[in-house]
Amino acid sequence: MGFSRDLVELVRERSDIVEVVSRHVKLTRRGNKYVGLCPFHQEKTPSFNVTQERGWFHCFGCSAGGDVYKFLMQLEGLSFPEAVKELAQSAGVAVEERELTAEERAAFKRRDSLRDALDEACSFFEKTLWTSALGADARRYLDDRGINKETARKERLGFATGERGQTVVEHLHRKGFIGEIVAEAGLARRGQYGDGFYSFFRDRLMFPIRDERGRVVSFGGRKLAGDGPKYINTAETPLYKKKKVLYGLNSARPAIQKADRAIIVEGYFDVIALQQAGFVEVVASCGTALTPEHLTIIRRLTRNLVLVLDSDKAGTDATEKVIPLCLDAQLQPWRVEIEDGNDPDDLIQSGGRQAFEAALSAREPGVEWLIRRKLNQYGRDAAGKERVIREIRPLLNKLPTLAPTAAQILGVPTGVVLREVQTQRLPLSASPEYDEQRWRPDKPIVHLLWLLFHYQGIAAPIVLKFLPELVGRYPQVSLVLTAIVARETPAAVLTKEHPPGVSRVLSAILGRTDLYQPSEVQGGVVEIIAKFALEHLERQDQTIGEKIGHAERNSDEVEITVLIQEKIALNEVKYSLNRAIKKADWDACIDIVERHSIIKTHQP
Repeated sequence: MGFSRDLVELVRERSDIVEVVSRHVKLTRRGNKYVGLCPFHQEKTPSFNVTQERGWFHCFGCSAGGDVYKFLMQLEGLSFPEAVKELAQSAGVAVEERELTAEERAAFKRRDSLRDALDEACSFFEKTLWTSALGADARRYLDDRGINKETARKERLGFATGERGQTVVEHLHRKGFIGEIVAEAGLARRGQYGDGFYSFFRDRLMFPIRDERGRVVSFGGRKLAGDGPKYINTAETPLYKKKKVLYGLNSARPAIQKADRAIIVEGYFDVIALQQAGFVEVVASCGTALTPEHLTIIRRLTRNLVLVLDSDKAGTDATEKVIPLCLDAQLQPWRVEIEDGNDPDDLIQSGGRQAFEAALSAREPGVEWLIRRKLNQYGRDAAGKERVIREIRPLLNKLPTLAPTAAQILGVPTGVVLREVQTQRLPLSASPEYDEQRWRPDKPIVHLLWLLFHYQGIAAPIVLKFLPELVGRYPQVSLVLTAIVARETPAAVLTKEHPPGVSRVLSAILGRTDLYQPSEVQGGVVEIIAKFALEHLERQDQTIGEKIGHAERNSDEVEITVLIQEKIALNEVKYSLNRAIKKADWDACIDIVERHSIIKTHQP
C-alpha cells in the first residue's frame, strides 16, 4: 500500500501531535514544550518531550523520537499505511490508496471481516437482550444487580441465547459471514466431527470487550442459570491479546488522566457498578492477572494504581504479586481493603458511592501493606522479621528509599534493612579489577564520603536516592556508603573491618574538618552527583556523533534526522544541568538527574 507524498504531508500538517499523544500520555506544558512519562520505557520522572510547533516527540531517557506517524507506529504497532489511515480519518482527510498487492488486500480484508463480525455480533446480542422475550431473565438479573438501562446500553451489554435458530452463529451466517471468520473471531467452535460450527456463548449475559478506540475485540459471558463455569471469555484472536487489553479503558482513559489514578478491580460488574456510581477511572483485566503490558498502558495515563482486588486469599495473593510489577513500571501502588470479604460491586449495592469513597480514603501504600501482611504471616519475633526482610529484598533493590519505612514497620534499625539492599544492583561486568590494598580514590568519592561522615543528617537523604548507582560506581566502599546512609555513626563505621586502602581513606577523612562549610554541604553533595551525570551525557553525545558518522556514510537521511534531533535534545539537557550547577540551583540539579536517570552506567 502506498500514498502520495502530498497526502502524507497534508495529514501530518492537520494532525496536532500534542492532541494525538495526549490520548495516550498525560502531558504537562513547560514553556513551549509538553512533557510526560515516556510510554516506551519505564521512568520515575518525565523525560518525554513533545514540541508542538515542530510536530516532533523525543525521549531523553530512551532516545525514542519522531513525528506523529512514528509515535503511533511505535506505540500501537501499526504499519505506516495503518498510521496514515488512522490519522487521516481523525483529520477528516480523504485517503486515496495506490493499488494493494493481493496478499495485502487479503490480510486487510480478513481483519476487517473479523471486526465486522464482532460488531455485528455485539449488535445482535444487544437486540436479543432488549427486544426479545429470550432476554427477559437477563434484564431482570441486571435490574437485581442495580445496573440501570442507561449504563447497560452504554456498555453495550447483551444476551446470547442457545435457542435453535436464534444463536449468533446462525445470525452471522444469515448476514453472510463464513464459519471460519466467526470461529476466528472467537464466537464459534467447530463441531466435534467437523460438521459445521456451534456458538461458543449460549445462555449468557454478554460483556463486549473493547480496545482503547472503542472497537469490540472480544467478549466475556456470564452464566445466569444451569451448569457450567460462571464466566467464560473469548480465546485470544488476531484482534485480541489478553495481556494488552483492559476492560473499560475506552471510557476510563480521560477520567484516569483527570483523577490522576487508575482503579483496578477484578470483574466486569465491578467496573460497571463503579462507573455507574461516578468512579469512571476504573478498569479490570479480562480474566487474567495484571501483566507488565497492562501496567505500561496505565503508566501512560497516571502513576497511581489503586488495587481494589477481592479480600480473599486469591485477591490478596494477586495484590502481592502485582506490587513488584508496579515498582518495575514506576507506578505507585495502593491497596484498598473492603471489609467482610465484599467486592466493589457488593459495596456499591449496599452502601452506595459514599461507602466506596470511604474505602478509597483509607487506602494504604502497597509496599507498606505488603510488609505488614508478611509480618502478620511470619510473626513479629526476630526470626519472622528476618524472613520478611529477606523476602522484601527485591523491593528494596528496586527502591532503596523504602528502607526507612520498612524499618519503622518492622521495628528494627534502618541499617538492618538497608544492608539487604543488593549493593551490586547495577551490572558491573564492565568495571575494571581493583586492588583493595592499594585503592586510590578519586576526588569526587573522597569529597562525598567527607560530606557523609561530617554532615550525615544533610548528606545521607540525598545520597540515598542514588545509593545503588553510587555503589555500582564505587564498589570499593559499597559497605561504607550503605552503612553511613543507614545512619550508623561514623565512629561505628570506622571500627568495622575494611581493606587497608579503604581504612586509610576513612581515617584521613575523619581527620580533616575544614573541607566544606555547613552552608556548602547540600550543594557539595548535589554538585558531585550532577557532575557524574554530565560525564554520562558527554559519553552519550560522543556515541550519537559516532552514529551520525555511520549514517552519513550509509546516506541514511532518515536516521541522520533522528540522530540530529537526539543530539539537539541531549545538548539541551547538558545546557540545563550546567546552568543549574552554575546558578547553584541544587533542587533543579536533582530534578534533572532523576528525570533523565543519567548517573547509572559509568564504571571507572
